[in-house]
Amino acid sequence: PSISIEGDLDDSEEASDHSMHDLSSWRVTIPRIGARPDPENPRRQYFVFIIDIRRLDVKEGDSEKTQWTVARRYPEFYVLEQKLTEFHGEFLDCQLPAKKSFGTKNQDFTEGKKTDFEMYLQKLLTKPQLRSSELLYKFLTSEHEFSTSFLPDIKLGKFVKSKLVKERGQHLEEFLVNFATSTEAPKPRSSKLSRRGSETSLLSTSSEKLSGTHFENNMNWGFKPPAVRKDLPQVKDIEGIFDSLIYLLKDVYKAPLWVHQLMLAGRIMLKETLENYVDYHIDYKLTQVTQEHRLVSLIHLLRDVLFYDADPPRTELNKVNRYDQVLKEFLKFLPSVLVSALGPDRATTGCEHLLKIFQQPKLNKQLSYVLLDIVVLELFHELSQTNSSRAND
Repeated sequence: PSISIEGDLDDSEEASDHSMHDLSSWRVTIPRIGARPDPENPRRQYFVFIIDIRRLDVKEGDSEKTQWTVARRYPEFYVLEQKLTEFHGEFLDCQLPAKKSFGTKNQDFTEGKKTDFEMYLQKLLTKPQLRSSELLYKFLTSEHEFSTSFLPDIKLGKFVKSKLVKERGQHLEEFLVNFATSTEAPKPRSSKLSRRGSETSLLSTSSEKLSGTHFENNMNWGFKPPAVRKDLPQVKDIEGIFDSLIYLLKDVYKAPLWVHQLMLAGRIMLKETLENYVDYHIDYKLTQVTQEHRLVSLIHLLRDVLFYDADPPRTELNKVNRYDQVLKEFLKFLPSVLVSALGPDRATTGCEHLLKIFQQPKLNKQLSYVLLDIVVLELFHELSQTNSSRAND
């Protein structure tokens, strides 16, 4: 379109650092609209908004112009809004009306949008974030059409030497696409359980970390795990909730042979069903716990425990009574059918053994480090991918 500026801006001004301009001292109005011949059909015409710009920061006699006009088409305002939102965020109190695709070239439509577009520009000039905006500066001064293809010609002065698509040196389209791809979570894995060690085996990061040999008894602590029972069929690899239950029943609670065989028989049919249900149940509970109205109380509880715990230190008698109470509640938590199958003595011994594990400070500290390792790898998948690629190399 034909865009007029009263007094062309000279080359020296064009090459100057536009960030030095204080756009908050500029005043804009849209006093009228203008007609232009349609290049696609010379017999028809379209209408543009004639924007009047006045600068209050330039004194009379200065070399810089104090007033000029620029013409902008309807779509150009929405290009400006899109790019400002992209680089400065959304201004909720300063937005254009919903964009229309048809009937935007006639005179009545353009005339009806004049007031809205004038208020939009006036509000933009009051935003502190846009005082030195290169995008807004070009919109109010350039002779060229303000479109996406126009943006590579934006010059950013002495701070950036090259011409960039994005404002403030952000020629990062390819980088942003690659960065967004790198932050995406890996695709969901198949629910089919593959044998560990096979080429199709898919192990989770947590499984690999928890089964690592470097997290064994490396602090020479006196606590020893229960002896493995050689008289029962062994599960080669412990993977998932169901295999963990088999291990607990066999080596911790010393379950009778028939209980162990029953669990192995049910493993074929129930393993995936149980583990899928456990995953669903955990997700459901986490969703309930992390609801917005509960997060505040949870944060307050954590704060009180960490910073406002004024309770006196527990005595040895308090610790013994607390341990007995926990053991009693633990036994009540076990299903009565399981206690009957194991026997009261085995159930009590197994529960005591599990409680003793969590009474070891060094083991608890090491477990915290392992869990922290898993959380970091789950949050930043590229770390595990980098390690895998190094191992393959």
